[in-house]
Amino acid sequence: MLCCVVVSLACATTYYVDSVAGNDNNGGTSSGSPWQNLTKVSTITFAAGDQILLKCGSVWNGQQLYPKGSGSSGSPIVINSYSTGAKPLINGQGAFQEAVLLSNQQYWELNNLEVTNWAATAGIYQGIHIRNTDAGTLNHLYLQNLNIHDVNGAMSTGLDKGKGNGGILIEVTGTATPSKFNDILVQGCNIHDLSRTCIKFFSSWGSFCTNPTVVLSTNVVMRNNTVTNYAGDGICAHFSTGAITEYNVSSGGCTNLDLANVPIWFWDNQNSVIQYNEAYGTVQTRDGMAWDVDGCTSGSVLQYNYSHDNAGGFVMFVCSPDCAAKNYSYVRLPFCSNNIARYNISQRDSTRVLRFSGKINDNYVYNNTMYIGAGTAKTVDSGKCGSTGPTKQGPVNTYMYNNIIYNTEASGAAYTFVGTNYVWDYNVFYGNHPAGEPSDAHKLTSDPLLVNPGSGGTGRLTVDGYKLQSGSPAKDSGMTISGNGGLDYWGNPVPSGSGPDRGANEYVSGGGSPPVTNFTGNPTSGQAPLTVAFTDTSSGSPTSWSWTFGDGGTSTAQNPSHVYAAGTYTVALTATNAYGSNTNTKTNYITASSGGIPPTADFTGYPTSGVPPLAVAFSDASTGSPTSWSWTFGDGGTSTAQNPSHTYNAAGSYTVALTATNQYGSNTNTKTGYINVGSGGNYSCTSLTIEVGTLVSGSHSDTHVSDDVRIVINAVKSGKYSVDNAYTFETGLGSISSLTVTNESQYSNLGSTGYQYRYVDVWNYTTNGWVQIANPRISTAGADVTTVTTVSSPSVYRSSTGQVKVRFRHGHVNGTAWTLSEDYVKITATP
Repeated sequence: MLCCVVVSLACATTYYVDSVAGNDNNGGTSSGSPWQNLTKVSTITFAAGDQILLKCGSVWNGQQLYPKGSGSSGSPIVINSYSTGAKPLINGQGAFQEAVLLSNQQYWELNNLEVTNWAATAGIYQGIHIRNTDAGTLNHLYLQNLNIHDVNGAMSTGLDKGKGNGGILIEVTGTATPSKFNDILVQGCNIHDLSRTCIKFFSSWGSFCTNPTVVLSTNVVMRNNTVTNYAGDGICAHFSTGAITEYNVSSGGCTNLDLANVPIWFWDNQNSVIQYNEAYGTVQTRDGMAWDVDGCTSGSVLQYNYSHDNAGGFVMFVCSPDCAAKNYSYVRLPFCSNNIARYNISQRDSTRVLRFSGKINDNYVYNNTMYIGAGTAKTVDSGKCGSTGPTKQGPVNTYMYNNIIYNTEASGAAYTFVGTNYVWDYNVFYGNHPAGEPSDAHKLTSDPLLVNPGSGGTGRLTVDGYKLQSGSPAKDSGMTISGNGGLDYWGNPVPSGSGPDRGANEYVSGGGSPPVTNFTGNPTSGQAPLTVAFTDTSSGSPTSWSWTFGDGGTSTAQNPSHVYAAGTYTVALTATNAYGSNTNTKTNYITASSGGIPPTADFTGYPTSGVPPLAVAFSDASTGSPTSWSWTFGDGGTSTAQNPSHTYNAAGSYTVALTATNQYGSNTNTKTGYINVGSGGNYSCTSLTIEVGTLVSGSHSDTHVSDDVRIVINAVKSGKYSVDNAYTFETGLGSISSLTVTNESQYSNLGSTGYQYRYVDVWNYTTNGWVQIANPRISTAGADVTTVTTVSSPSVYRSSTGQVKVRFRHGHVNGTAWTLSEDYVKITATP
């Protein structure tokens, strides 16, 4: 226990909780005498600077974490993990509305937890709920490195038409005292497999449509989060001013086909930014756009984002009927104004690329590059919303400048305009020219000479194909726009020549661009002294680096390490190449907690598999600043070096252990079967589960000699995901360096206009959840359809005993009866 001498003579205490070895009668103030249950934690009122450490590998089923008390400025209360292994799991099981709750509390930080809250029947549920009820301003609430999944929130029941159900709800409610949040950070979280929303802000005080005394939350940051396989909305930093939503990734979202949802969007925001995000694979078309500026949002910017393969489209500006249609006693007009979408890239977004709807005024879309692929119904779709009278009208004053519309759609992709004064100027319309293409006083219809249009992959930095070639007519021919942000998608200054270019790229003489700076730190939180290894992940081949670590320390190394004392620190990296510099600043990125504890031992080895003689380089990745190391390599070899190398001369599976020691003690990390020397092959599954409760034993893989070995499933249910086939494979491998899933199947009863939904998932043993790796739509009936999918980062898909689990989810787009014949399922794995 570390006591701090301050005016109040308060004493900061560290508490430990272990679901296996703990006892609620213990003192709880050391790892040797921890508490056991979260119910115990929830009875305690904690003080500024206290820490609550949950042991890794612990699981609390049917319990809620609801600690009491508040921290203070500079001394937050911190919840974190300790020891090694899986993140501590809080599994609410629907016994509470929320698995984790903070109510009218401030100065809290929640780090490195896993949270679920699945009930048998969907209802009003959240993983984490942070609530402000008539409490005025609540400050400093940080959620970092959390794994939140499997929350069975109802689609339409509860707060804001069910949108408050999901992973994280940050809610301002009450009617007595105008209230808000200040200094909110949600960073590095993995949120997946939800039946409604991932991250939701709500405020009963924040509606610009209905509230004459608007109170908006401030200093809200949503950064580096991943949201995957969710039915409703993704990241919604609503009712905020100056909010920043950046470096997030959404995939496979908005899978519910009945209600309108969007991956990342604003509602009632002022002067906020959505930037450096990626959204792809959005399923539905109501709305299904990657980005949305909605509900009285003004002065906000969408920039430097990449959207691709979204069923609903690229971006929309909309005044919701919730604002325009109702007869409120107070209504602010105009509803949605002075918003900007600039320097974004859209690739193969479907249905409609741009959408403008309702009473929106003075919005700007400029310097975007939009690659339109097959299946797009409309390039621009606009309409009215509201009831009758003056509120039922379309957009007014919509400005479209310097965009490149690269249209490969042979039919459709029309333009429809409702409202008044759409201004198009200096745009490029290349390829097909569908009905309604607007006039443009400075239109270009010649090839803009993009490097390789349509070649973008998964990841914001895979889109160099949308840069301009040196002879492009889009160079230096655009319209000068005041206050354009100063940078293009790649970080090039605008303009770089005699005038601005058209599209998302500002061509740099010589073909080069400044770097796009990014970096990671590991770990980002822990006990002081905290050693953090920083890794430069910038694109654009930087040649020099300048780091500031937030505590006065600096470095010019590419991948430096830095030791932190207790505190919270902002880190910045400036990367430079021959074409310029770019800076990335991550606010409050590193948190080092006070007090001394033994190190947490960890390490990596590379490679972890191969043939003998196999030379493996081991690297110490321990936290807590160890001063000595002791290695055993599983074949009799040992070392006391920090980062040793070892050669394995015989085939086998080897267990490696590292004991790390500092002045406070030692900790050992043992990785069983970590190094594997041998060969791999093809594997057949040992069991198959069809839907729930029906088990078919035996092999479900074939060498494809014939098509006679089949499992025929006549669907008794209809609709998407109506049948799940889950296969288990026994590989016996101690590690996996490559993994391929092969499946052949045949579908019947598709109908003349229908198609089959087919999703391929692999079980992630690190996050304990299914991960979607492919989502083909099958429109061929009565013939074999083969899918071969290579799995990225395969090591996380192997259990400790060598199992691999694969799941196929099937359904029909029209919800009609259908038949599936599985021919064979096979995996190919190598160690």
